[in-house]
Amino acid sequence: MDLRNSKIKIRRSQAVNVYQDLEKIKNQKCLENGVKLEKIVCGSVSLYRLKCPQCDEFNLSANSSFRCDCGMRYSEKEVTKLRVEAKGKRVRLPKKLRDAIVSNQGGVCYWCGNKFGIPYYRKKTNNVVRLRVHIDHLNPFSYTQNSERSNLVASCSVCNLHKSAKMFENESDCREYLIIKLNKKILTGEIAFD
Repeated sequence: MDLRNSKIKIRRSQAVNVYQDLEKIKNQKCLENGVKLEKIVCGSVSLYRLKCPQCDEFNLSANSSFRCDCGMRYSEKEVTKLRVEAKGKRVRLPKKLRDAIVSNQGGVCYWCGNKFGIPYYRKKTNNVVRLRVHIDHLNPFSYTQNSERSNLVASCSVCNLHKSAKMFENESDCREYLIIKLNKKILTGEIAFD
């Protein structure tokens, strides 16, 4: 498949490394098992998407190696389709939904368990502030563009800013990463809880 001649409509700002990506895709290995591998370029993020032939679930990966929840494993396939997407707009969630998410979690951060609204000291600004609520995406919005209720949790401002758009194998890996970051900030005196 000659992807260079494919008709892909993108904005100039999104075309940053698309030509280089097309050349890389063109030189990748042959397709195995008839599985179609799709490369998705969304802004500055590139992901691979594969539909598992055994369970028909879609899998996303930062590289072209996959391990599906059903147990199937795949690695380096020829990209058969390139999809370039514009970044979706974030929409402010309704206050009722935000409040419901916080209430369902008992008013504590999903990741670290700290109670929202407690005061803490920030060395950077040399002041005491209250721990704010951020609505966080379990799977980052920048990758999935998914703001459905099942992908949302209430996170404290500290955890959400550390997590940013990072992807993790599972929630416990993410929680462990954020607890380590939080403890490091506490040990170095960058923040202090009462």
